[in-house]
Amino acid sequence: MARSTFNSRPLVRMLSASPLPIYVLDAQRSIVFANPSFGQWTGSDTKSWIGRICRYHTEGDRQDGDTQAAYLCPPPETFLGNNTQGNVSCCGVDGQILTRRAQFIALSDQATTCPGVIAIVYPNPIATTDALSGHIPLISLADGESAAGELHDQIRELRQKTAQIYALDRLVGNSPIMHHVRQQVDIAILSRTNTLIWGPSGVGKQHIARTIHFGDRLVGSILPCDCTLLDVELLKTTLTAFMRQLKVNKGECHSLLLLDVDRLSDDAQRELVEFVRGQHKPMRTLATSTDSLGQLAERGQFRTDLAFILSPLSIGIPPLSKRQEDIPLLVQLLLEQLNSQGAKQLSGFTPEVLDRLSILPWKKNVDQMLVVVKKCFEQSDGPYIELSDLPDEVRLESEAMAHAPRQAPSLSLDKILEDVERTYLERVLKWAKGNKTRAAEQLNWNRTRLHRRLQQLGLEQPPGPDDDPVSFIPVPE
Repeated sequence: MARSTFNSRPLVRMLSASPLPIYVLDAQRSIVFANPSFGQWTGSDTKSWIGRICRYHTEGDRQDGDTQAAYLCPPPETFLGNNTQGNVSCCGVDGQILTRRAQFIALSDQATTCPGVIAIVYPNPIATTDALSGHIPLISLADGESAAGELHDQIRELRQKTAQIYALDRLVGNSPIMHHVRQQVDIAILSRTNTLIWGPSGVGKQHIARTIHFGDRLVGSILPCDCTLLDVELLKTTLTAFMRQLKVNKGECHSLLLLDVDRLSDDAQRELVEFVRGQHKPMRTLATSTDSLGQLAERGQFRTDLAFILSPLSIGIPPLSKRQEDIPLLVQLLLEQLNSQGAKQLSGFTPEVLDRLSILPWKKNVDQMLVVVKKCFEQSDGPYIELSDLPDEVRLESEAMAHAPRQAPSLSLDKILEDVERTYLERVLKWAKGNKTRAAEQLNWNRTRLHRRLQQLGLEQPPGPDDDPVSFIPVPE
């Protein structure tokens, strides 16, 4: 099939003469024109870009052609006849990611007849002078558009920073907890030490384990073992076969991936200890577990020696309910993964939808979130996912939680009466100027009862062991 090209000669001459990088996309998001300045910016032949389809996502390797085209994609609402702006990136000749601001001009204000989009890439700081001739006003975006675009840019920026070492595809989030998790994953990659990844079901423990393995500069082989299915004989057979076929090249690090290692039988645990201790090849273990192996060992539910062997580095992954500030980034990331899989393209979620999603408990964590985002994606007509696109069960649950009755404060009648009595006794003592005998008479109590009650209420310290309980009364001569 022949590549589509941009053939309006007067406009082509004008765009080609511009000092700013400019490219044009047709209605199918295919690049049909790129001027010489675009080639200088990208460090490549402009002809190599013609025919590439731009999809709105941040997936894939930055060296891949489809991913490079995705970094230039306008927001989907541009193809509905709306002028927009956003960040675009390219991979420079030195391998560094170059990011600039771009203005996207729809060639029609009608969604059904928009033939394409002109993208003008501005230098930093963003210039407002039109590359053609005249002035292009920078569009003030609505709240929903701004939020979705910012989330898209944050995900792309995070991926660009981490792609130089390893791909943290789903390990996104701005919460302090996730910053710490990313640092621990980085340490695991660089140190090649045995690592335990633990946390509740659905948080992506296996993905993080594989990120550690494939993040190594010299990636070796990986053997995933589902410990829920392995008895001692099957475990022994599997490990023996893997080691027999393992080819060791200089510098490579191989990984034994033990999924749900906390469910390994006692006999299999003993066999695993013997196997790991007897190995001399460069291989580390990456294990996943619901709970910390150290805590399980303290409760007598796991071998202590194996717990120490498998978890020199322990990475705890919190549930989504503990990091709700990360939910907007996660749902945007999952949406853009769906964008990368087909022709349908969505920009993001409206602020109202993000508010609803952020208060859900997400009991099954990321696994449940992926199902919800997929349903929203299929339901939405775009460019944004609205409240009406939410699945019924999600909409009803979020409404119920948003209007949940406030929990009544815990009241204790005994505590209230005790506070009242304490206040009353303080006032009586103040009236008696500290004279306990006079205060007891006012209360119609004996002195012993008053002392005992003051001690119970913390208004008087009980006598210590060195206190002399005997009162000496002088005898008159």
